[in-house]
Amino acid sequence: MRKTILMNPGPTNVSETVRSALKTKDICHREPEFSEVLQRVRSNLLKVVKGEKTHTAIPFVASATGSNEAVISSIHGKILLINNGKYSERLKEIAKRYHISTKELTFHPLEQIDLKIVEDELKSDAKISHMVLVHHETTTGMLAPLRQIGRLAKKYSKTLFADTVSSVGGHEIDANLDNLSFFTVNANKCLESFPGISFVIARKKDLAALKNKSRSFYFDLCKQWEYIEEKGQTPFTPAVQLFYAADKALQELLEEGLKNRIQRYKRLKNILKIGLGKLGFRFLLPGHLQSNILLAVKLPINMDYWKVHDMLKKRCFTIYSGQNLLNQGIFRIASLGRIGEKDIRTFLIELRKILDKLGVRPIYS
Repeated sequence: MRKTILMNPGPTNVSETVRSALKTKDICHREPEFSEVLQRVRSNLLKVVKGEKTHTAIPFVASATGSNEAVISSIHGKILLINNGKYSERLKEIAKRYHISTKELTFHPLEQIDLKIVEDELKSDAKISHMVLVHHETTTGMLAPLRQIGRLAKKYSKTLFADTVSSVGGHEIDANLDNLSFFTVNANKCLESFPGISFVIARKKDLAALKNKSRSFYFDLCKQWEYIEEKGQTPFTPAVQLFYAADKALQELLEEGLKNRIQRYKRLKNILKIGLGKLGFRFLLPGHLQSNILLAVKLPINMDYWKVHDMLKKRCFTIYSGQNLLNQGIFRIASLGRIGEKDIRTFLIELRKILDKLGVRPIYS
């Protein structure tokens, strides 16, 4: 069977060795062998974000939305929510569900966050205790200026929480240089493993301050950490095989080297961008605002997205767009995961054949 190439922003293709790691022997999660895997996963993840001495990694059997909820449900104070897209909206909804006081700063999804506006808000409202944002907004491929926002958080003594779900492993993130008190990642994007587990990476001193402050039972961040630290186990039954896969995926990331992976993703994205440009497609964002792993493509007025999607799928390529994005004339093509230049170039060849067959040369109004 021909391999399907996933060109959606997660879940991603994985290596065959990561896939094989799922086939571990049957094992109870209370056995020391699994504890070793759990601790190695946590330790290696901290190496990726340069937080070995100051931070800790707390796993949850959940999508990254669950880990985001674990952080937000523990906040007592006032949030400054920097909103520039769908996933920022989701963080806002979580805060709303827990009745957390929130000041929202809304920026256009296609424009960079204005740091002066952020700083002015910090100056004018002393009640703000936390800053919350999404680093990589995958609806558009926009990257937020995380390091500069981290500096503002430090300057005004605010606790910074960033959703880095689709950026850890594909972009340079430094837990301390970016002044991150809390940030989240899941296994199935740039870490190149399977969906189903996610992590909160937390500065230990900020995490300790959350003791008995969570509004959630399952997503009690501090209690989860304390249990793992004391017993070397999770308090609830984990997805054992997924941790074995994540263990292998993180070992492969460290062997490849974070800088090399970032360069690989950049190279693939650039090949994809040049190829799509030659076919006549236009992009939602200018190059300097684009992430390393995703292109948001403007939908030509003479192209039936679903027809192209289905024809590509028959050729073993999957592209992606939510219906709400199609209503805005956007679809997305990602280039993360265990794929290579040959995959990208083959995709471009197949896409050209489909467009030729349909008689489509992209037209924009």
